Amino acid sequence: MNIMTTRLPLLAGLLLLVLGWQAAVAQTQGANAAADQQVPVEEGAASDATSAATESKPLQNLRAAPLVQGDAQAGAGKAEVCAACHGQDGNALVPDFPSLAGQPATYLYLQLRAYQDESRPNPIMKPLVDMLDDQDFKDLAAYYATLQPRATATEVNDTSAGHSLFTAGDPARGVPACQGCHGVAGVGVRDTGIAGRPVVPWHTYPALAGQQAPYIVAQLKAYQSGERSFTSNAQIMQSVVNGLTEQDMQQIAAYLSQLPAQ
Repeated sequence: MNIMTTRLPLLAGLLLLVLGWQAAVAQTQGANAAADQQVPVEEGAASDATSAATESKPLQNLRAAPLVQGDAQAGAGKAEVCAACHGQDGNALVPDFPSLAGQPATYLYLQLRAYQDESRPNPIMKPLVDMLDDQDFKDLAAYYATLQPRATATEVNDTSAGHSLFTAGDPARGVPACQGCHGVAGVGVRDTGIAGRPVVPWHTYPALAGQQAPYIVAQLKAYQSGERSFTSNAQIMQSVVNGLTEQDMQQIAAYLSQLPAQ
């Protein structure tokens, strides 16, 4: 099946989405700024609303997620629309969109499902994934997993602070090292488990080396705000990012974007 043949109208819709993306972000920022100037709500009301929203979606235990297998060749024929934002080779050219090349297939599959069931809300991805079925998700994930990732940083800067946080964390602030789950080189952990220890679902964690810096910062903020909170992995990330400042996030993201992707 070739999406370019069967779903050609989707291209026009995607272009409109991309063109309107910046305007939508600006509008949202303006609304947030206006909200900041309003009279604060009654103490506890905001947290109650957040709790109610969280309770409306069941927690997904990704430790039980099996390895996903799809048809990479079929996925290549379904990826034409995806290339508009994520690049022909899976390496995004627009900093706010993630590069998909080389990501674990299971991780990509789970994200596509999360966009569809809105446990990971995204107004751009939602109408696109609603056009696809579960086999499409598996095939696309398998295809992007075969592609070669590359560093996305456009300039070389001092990333020593980001390197320190990623590899060692900040024990004084209770910030753990990112490399514990994402690997020393940011390309993931590839062990097969240690006898007597819990099995870690490494295939559900993303590789971060070479990823777009603005995208990384946006996701760290989404975990910190609770926007991404409906999986076991998200809850781990929430505990990690609670101690991070905006500057910390920028430093980590800058470091990762300059790493050579493998």
